[in-house]
Amino acid sequence: HEMGHYAQHHIYWGIAYGVALSFVGFWLAFHAYRLILQRWGPLWGMRGERDLAALPILLLLVSLMSFVSTPAQNAFSRVIEHRADVYAMKMTGDGEAAIHAFQQIAKENLSPVTQPKVVQWFRGSHPTIVERILYFEQFQRK
Repeated sequence: HEMGHYAQHHIYWGIAYGVALSFVGFWLAFHAYRLILQRWGPLWGMRGERDLAALPILLLLVSLMSFVSTPAQNAFSRVIEHRADVYAMKMTGDGEAAIHAFQQIAKENLSPVTQPKVVQWFRGSHPTIVERILYFEQFQRK
């Protein structure tokens, strides 16, 4: 699995995705910040974009953008994790060993085997254990 990350250059893809998502997010936050300050800044006693009193608005926007982008970040992570699993199965073909390993992980770490979709969207950086086991069952040796 980990060799799959290396062989498929997932580190580089992850960096590129993170940089692109950051540029888009900061661009949107910047324009939203300017718009909010133009509209409500004088009402709140703020003199402009460089007024230190406006910093909480900027921090709130960045936090909001981070929250909103979390499902996209996790979806990307789940895709590359699944691709690493696919690579591992192409190399070993041993689904039984993978199933046993993930059963042990779930048991020892008390990891949830499955979880509601909304939780998976916002918290799931890896496929659920049940999704992985169902995939590995295709390669079970008999």
